[in-house]
Amino acid sequence: VDIRQKIFTEVAKMAYEGGDFSRIVDLPYKIIPGEIGTYRESVFLERAIVEERLRLAVFDSERSVAFQKAADYLGRAMRTRKQMTDYLLKKGYSQEVTQDVVQRLCGYKYVDDEAYCEAYVRQSEGKGARRIRAELLERGISAEMADRHSDLDEETQRRGAQQVAHKY
Repeated sequence: VDIRQKIFTEVAKMAYEGGDFSRIVDLPYKIIPGEIGTYRESVFLERAIVEERLRLAVFDSERSVAFQKAADYLGRAMRTRKQMTDYLLKKGYSQEVTQDVVQRLCGYKYVDDEAYCEAYVRQSEGKGARRIRAELLERGISAEMADRHSDLDEETQRRGAQQVAHKY
C-alpha cells in the first residue's frame, strides 16, 4: 500500500508540473532507495514492480489527457479516424495511446467515418462526384467508402452543374 501511494504521488507531481514524464526512469530508485529490498526478496524485483506500476499509471494519465484533447478537437468539427490519429500523433502522444483513444472515440461514435462521409456529401452541393471522392480520400476515408458516398444520383449532379453554370 505504501508503494502504491508513493507511485501515485509521484505521477500526480509529474502531471501537476506540466506532464513531463521523461524523468520516470529515475522514480523506481527514488521510491525504492538503497540496495536492500523491503517488501520482496530483491530490490531489483521491487524496482521492476514499481517501474511497471508507474508505466501503467502514466499510460492511464496520458490516455486521459489525450482523450480530453481529442474531445476538444472534435468540438470544432467532425473528424475522420485518420484526421484524429494524425492530430494526436502530432501532439506527441504515443502510438499505443493514440490507437486506444481513437478506438474509444469510434466505440462511442464520436468519430465515425461513415457519418462523416454522409455529412460531407450533404454540404458539398455543387461539387462533382470525382472531386468529392478525391477530397474524402484526402481526409483518410477508404477508397471503397469514398466510392460509395461519392456516387451522386443524376438529379444531384444535374443540380450541381446548374449551380455552377448559373454562377458564370
